[in-house]
Amino acid sequence: MKTRINSVGSSFVTRSGLIIIRHARAEDVISIRAVGYELSLLSGASREASQDYLDCVFDRLWDVDYLSRIILDGGASVVVAESGSRVVGLAVAIPKPFNPSTAGLSRLCTRPAFRCASVRKRLLWACEDGLPQFVREVETLVPQDASEQIRFFKNAGYVSQGTVEMGNRAVSNTFVTMSKPR
Repeated sequence: MKTRINSVGSSFVTRSGLIIIRHARAEDVISIRAVGYELSLLSGASREASQDYLDCVFDRLWDVDYLSRIILDGGASVVVAESGSRVVGLAVAIPKPFNPSTAGLSRLCTRPAFRCASVRKRLLWACEDGLPQFVREVETLVPQDASEQIRFFKNAGYVSQGTVEMGNRAVSNTFVTMSKPR
């Protein structure tokens, strides 16, 4: 295995300033939600969907109780990037309930000013490293038309496993399933 500069507690400097990668704490939940809300407002979906729909999706995906539970759970890996005492990025991976040897990477996101490969890569590495030892594989879904994201995950050692359709007849999206052994 290659040695890499990563892990929780590491720090490095980018054009945007000093970045610290660390485990999320319960008191980070409001800051994590702020990152999620900012990203939902910037997404293309916010221009196409009603605000009521976006608020409902945001509340479900960024729920305070859910975030608190996964941070305190111990089975999940929740890692943040911090700059100037402000959460600027997040990575979340959770072992799958019916296949705990596989974890699903459900979030890897940063505020726009911190969206460089070095921040995302270090968040990903620290998140992978924070998973329990029994997890042998990490999976994620990437939108099929997101070639930059697919390239990022391939460069990080993920391999395409095929595609999956999600949604209903009116709104459907195709995702590439990517996985990486640990």
